[in-house]
Amino acid sequence: MSNLEFGIYIRSELRRKGLQQRDLAKAIGCTDAYLSQVLNGERDGFGLKKKIRDYLFEISMTDEVKE
Repeated sequence: MSNLEFGIYIRSELRRKGLQQRDLAKAIGCTDAYLSQVLNGERDGFGLKKKIRDYLFEISMTDEVKE
């Protein structure tokens, strides 16, 4: 998956979960501007991508428990 494809996927997941990009940035401990650069494919953000995946996975698990 390219950096740009990753960003598109993450944005669609955020919309699906009713979150905004700034919510994600705050939750993973980075600035909204840096997160935007990673999601737009302008920066690699390898370590940040792992935090994003972990956070979204955690939310998904919480959603499944509620159902």
